[in-house]
Amino acid sequence: MRIDNRNPAGISASQLGRTPTAGAPAGPAGPAREEQIQLSDLAGRLRSLSSDTPERAAYLEKLSAEIEAGRYTVDAGALSRKIIDDALPK
Repeated sequence: MRIDNRNPAGISASQLGRTPTAGAPAGPAGPAREEQIQLSDLAGRLRSLSSDTPERAAYLEKLSAEIEAGRYTVDAGALSRKIIDDALPK
């Protein structure tokens, strides 16, 4: 049986599963890279979508009263068109 060296980069068992950190020295495979996730833009957009304006609060209060009174009906055709429109690529 022949055994080949499948570890040309010289990575030890203790290094497996670790991700490079900022400022880490470059290894044999090249420089370490830093990965970042920025959520501030997303958080700002989500906040603007869920703004609690007085108009929205009044609308939700009216909608809640309609539902509780049993007078709220859903236009199934309009709802299904909206769901499909949102699902299709733009």
